[in-house]
Amino acid sequence: MSNLILASCFFAFDFLLMALLVFFRLLPKISSTTGRLMREFMALSFRLYRCLLGRLAPYLQEQLGIDILHGTFRILSTVLLSLLVGLLVMGLTGMRVTAWGLIGCGLHGLIVGAAWHTLIRPEEGLQLGKEVE
Repeated sequence: MSNLILASCFFAFDFLLMALLVFFRLLPKISSTTGRLMREFMALSFRLYRCLLGRLAPYLQEQLGIDILHGTFRILSTVLLSLLVGLLVMGLTGMRVTAWGLIGCGLHGLIVGAAWHTLIRPEEGLQLGKEVE
């Protein structure tokens, strides 16, 4: 009986060790795929925000004299838009609205708003993850 327990423990330890080795071997591929997915997500959200804010900007400029596509107002509007989109997605999927979820949405909007001019240059296309000189 003790041989069976000992063999089971060795098998479990060997299985765990093999799983860790496979994970570490695949880690570069996993991280590059994750990086590509994050860049695509940022590009998609940038295009969505640019489209929405570009259509809203003339009305706010005319009515309130606020240009939401430049400076601090751009960052505030992308953070607000990110929070609204995050709440909409959380509500539609049935997820609980948590403080960490709202903080994540706010940080996403902050990053998109702060990196607005470095995300796209019309002559070079979409640029994410590197500064092209």
